[in-house]
Formats: sequence, structure tokens, C-alpha cells
Amino acid sequence: MTFSENLKQIRINKGFSQKEIAERLGVSQPSYAQYENGKRNPKLETVRKIAEALGVYISDLVVDWKQYGSSEYAQDIINDITQNVISSAEEAVFSGKEVMRDLKETFIISDFRKLNKEGQDKAIEQVELLTKIPEYRKDTEE
Repeated sequence: MTFSENLKQIRINKGFSQKEIAERLGVSQPSYAQYENGKRNPKLETVRKIAEALGVYISDLVVDWKQYGSSEYAQDIINDITQNVISSAEEAVFSGKEVMRDLKETFIISDFRKLNKEGQDKAIEQVELLTKIPEYRKDTEE
């Protein structure tokens, strides 16, 4: 089976219309139909979105992995990791976890390490000044 045949068969088996899947993807129904009739081959990133919309694995859809180059694989992995980090951070905010704080600390440390000795001394000085201002201290929060 080809990608387009797999796509159509899975969509039908799941009970979705083309319009429903197109809406989930944020594309028009005719654009989506081109994937099913083999007129367009989606990028790997789009295949991932289609798989998510259908609730299946990418491997359920893709037959010929050779059609995707290493740069496309790399970009897809980067996009997926980035999305997972963003999702985790958003989830942490909504669930009350302190992951966002930890993530911010990681970024601050990373930025701090980019500074030369003079810049690091200045950064430390600024943080020490901030800790002396009551409105920025944890122990004075209500």
C-alpha cells in the first residue's frame, strides 16, 4: 500500500471525514484530499500532524521512508523536541509544578556561562542588588 492508500483506509476505519481531518490540520478539505489521492506528498512534519489527528503512529502511514532526507528527519526531530519542551513547560504552569522556574534557571545559567569574567561579576552584582529589594524577595511575598 502507498501512503495515500494507507491514509484513506485509516481515516475511513476511524470514521472521520476528509473535512474533519482537514479541520484538525488547519488546511482546506481539497488540500487534504490531494494527500489521499496521491497528488501531493506531505512533508514529514505534516505526516506527524496527520498521524496525531488520526490517533495513529507515523509508521502506520509511511511506507517508503527513503522519500525523506536526513535534513527532514533532523528538522522533524528538532520540531518534536521543541514542541515537547514547550508542552511540558505549559503543562507545568497549569499544573502548578515548578518546571518553568527550573527551565528559567537553566537559561540563566546558560546565558551566564556565555559571559566573560567581567560580565559574570557584573551579573552577580546585579542579582545581589535585586535580592536587597523587598518586592523581589520570596521571603517577603504574601
